[in-house]
Parts: sequence; structure tokens; C-alpha cells
Amino acid sequence: MNETLEKINKKLKPYHSLLTMIGFFLMLFIGAYKFVISPSDLKITIQNDRVSYPNLIGEFYSEISSFIIDNDTLQTETTTIYNFLLKTTDYKRITLKNTSSKTLRGVKFKQINTDALTAYSVSSDFLTNNEEQSLKQNLVFDETRNIVYFKSDIEIPPNSQVFINIWGNFKEEIINNNVIVNHDGGDGHIEKTYNVSGLKGYFVNNSFEFLVILILIFIVVYYVGIKNVKSNDI
Repeated sequence: MNETLEKINKKLKPYHSLLTMIGFFLMLFIGAYKFVISPSDLKITIQNDRVSYPNLIGEFYSEISSFIIDNDTLQTETTTIYNFLLKTTDYKRITLKNTSSKTLRGVKFKQINTDALTAYSVSSDFLTNNEEQSLKQNLVFDETRNIVYFKSDIEIPPNSQVFINIWGNFKEEIINNNVIVNHDGGDGHIEKTYNVSGLKGYFVNNSFEFLVILILIFIVVYYVGIKNVKSNDI
């Protein structure tokens, strides 16, 4: 047995560096998959947008209010709209996606540092209309703590998503976008998005192909080098 191992080791000796490199890249890929590509069963994507309105809206409102000042109902409605326009500076769309093949239970959601919540909606691809309305009522705003949250924990079936749209005034937070999500099996993972264009975007979009090409080039060059060394020895 030992002699067999020694023979195998002797034959593989010229390729030790190559095998080490292949092992290194395999470990790198496994680590990237475990900690970056697939870190959690609950993936969170966040879209942040600033909301801006034309300056003339204030003038239009003043003109309209002069005509409806005697109508209490219309005045209440227009005041509500005006307050929405006045307080709404941000829009945020939060997607909770179950990437696993099992139902995630006890899903908790919080959006902290919310100075104002002027409108919101909750939808999903697996709920009936009545269930969707119940889920919408489950989203509440604690004005004292400035937190938007689910009053009761929810469940997300396998490969399904929940979409949360909120309008209001949200403080900026670079690290985690002020969103906290977890479930009975662990924490949700916030997926970061980056926009690149031009030559850099081309390399990013084809990074995996470039990596494979580099590995193949290294293997070919290494193999040719080993053959040349052997031929010179002869």
C-alpha cells in the first residue's frame, strides 16, 4: 500500500503546484458560494428612491383651495393630499424572498428611523385578495419609536416573495438601509446591488468566464512547461 502511494506521489510530484492551485480555487468558490452567493434562506432586496415634486404644485394647491374652502369634505381630502406631498421625501420597495424549498415561519420585519409614514402597500405572489388585505393591516407604524413593523409574524412559502412598498421620510443608513428581518431559522440577508457600465460593466458581467479562461491558460502553460522540463531532462 505504501509503495503504491509512493508511486502515485512520485508521478504527481511535478503537478503539486497545479493541484494546489486547483484546490485553492475550489475552496475559494465554495467559500464564496457559502458566504456570498447563498448565505441565507431569506434574501432581502431594497430599492431606495428620493421623491421630488415640481415647485408649481404648491401654487396649484393654493388656487384649488380657494374654490373649495366652503366644502368641508373636499377641504379634508385636499389637506390629506397636501400633507402627503409635504411629508413624502422617500420611497422604498423591500422584497422578502424565500430562496429555500421549505416554508419560512416566524418572519419578523422592522424598518427603523422612520420620521414619517405617508402611504404603504403590501403584496405577494402567493396570497388571495383577502389574505393580502390582512397582511396589509398587519403592517403598522409606531410613531413614538419611529418604527414600521409587522404586528404579527408571517410565513413565506418556498420560492415565494413578499413586496413591501412604503412612502414617507426615512433617515439614511448606508450599512443596512434601516431594515431588520429575521425568521425562526436565522436572519435575513440583505443583497447589495451595484450599477456599473462601460468596460468595467463588461468585465463584471463576464467575470466568471474570464476566471475560467485564466485557469485554463494557467493549466495549459503549466502542462507545456512540465513537458519541456521532461524533454530537456532526457
